[in-house]
Amino acid sequence: MIQPADRRDADGDELSRLRRRVAELEEQHLNATDAVIGAEAAAAQARRDIEDIFHQLHVREEELKELKGLLGFELDTPLEEIVPALGGGSRPLGRSARRRSVRSKPRR
Repeated sequence: MIQPADRRDADGDELSRLRRRVAELEEQHLNATDAVIGAEAAAAQARRDIEDIFHQLHVREEELKELKGLLGFELDTPLEEIVPALGGGSRPLGRSARRRSVRSKPRR
């Protein structure tokens, strides 16, 4: 038969075991919360990185458009076709026209 003292020891052991289990669960909860916060921070950083990449892509696309506009033609285009596009009209090709750079086209 179980004596009252034995019952207290059994209850005390059970209470200690439950307290340890509660402490373990609280620690697991804190670890899971830390993991979620870390994942949210990593996701936010990834979003910033993606936005930065898209911004750089947009800048490069604009630079490419500008360069294409400045060139206007392929590089092997004869000078006679480039000068009118530069705003030279139908002027005869003199020394100054030959020296003129494709980049001297006025910007829009």
